[in-house]
Order: sequence, then structure tokens, then C-alpha cells
Amino acid sequence: MNEARLAELLCDELSKLNNNDRYKRLFTINNNLDQFNVINRALILRQQPKAFDVKSRLQWSIEGKNVRDGAKPIFVMNPITDSTYRFSDSGEELRYGALSPVEIANSIQMGLIVKDTSIIGVSIDGLFDIRDTELFDGTREIK
Repeated sequence: MNEARLAELLCDELSKLNNNDRYKRLFTINNNLDQFNVINRALILRQQPKAFDVKSRLQWSIEGKNVRDGAKPIFVMNPITDSTYRFSDSGEELRYGALSPVEIANSIQMGLIVKDTSIIGVSIDGLFDIRDTELFDGTREIK
């Protein structure tokens, strides 16, 4: 899956939001998709309309579940960001390691430095619905 194909899926889903049921499904809170932004929720529901709880293979593993062989990933897009810190008065960039994280937080709060965050790319991540998982012993958990 690439960015262009995901953008195409997103545009297709958003063009259908004049349908009341699709609109409600996108903004419902009776599932575990509320952790995702509206763009990723639209992508998830476009690829798997019955998605309920979607996580990465690693997240499922931490919860004691395997993703079944042959499970089809649901792709989402996440920004890759880069942050720099600058002095408020001069605009000069703060050297990496010059301040500890606590000092940076305090300096931002006092207005001495500002944080500049920019998006430098997009990460495409494959996630899996709970229906595509099983417990480590190979059994399915009934929910």
C-alpha cells in the first residue's frame, strides 16, 4: 500500500459522507476506534467496515494475542515529525543536549524557547482487527 492508494481510499470514503449511516459510523464511539484521528478512522472503516478494535501486530502480542496467518492488514497514515527548539528572542536554534527535558519544559513554560514541529513524511502502518487475532495457545477469545 502506498500514499497515493491510501489517499484514493480516503477520498472515496469522504465523498460518501452524505450518507447518514456512513457519517454516523465514522463518528460512533461504541468501538475502540476513537483513539484514531478522523482521517485514519475513515481509512479503517473503508478497508474493514466492521472493524472494532484495531492494533499493530506488536500491540496484539503485548496483549497476549497472535495475528492469524493470512490476516489482511488495515492501513493507516501517521505523520513523521521533526522538532527543533529555538530561543524566543533571537530565533537561534537550541543545540541538541544543551538542556535536559525538564529544563526544556520549564523554558517553554516561561516563554524563553519555542518548539517548532514540522511534518517531514508519512508512515504507512498495517494494523489488524481483533477478529483477526487468537490467543497464544491458538484458541479464539469470545467477547
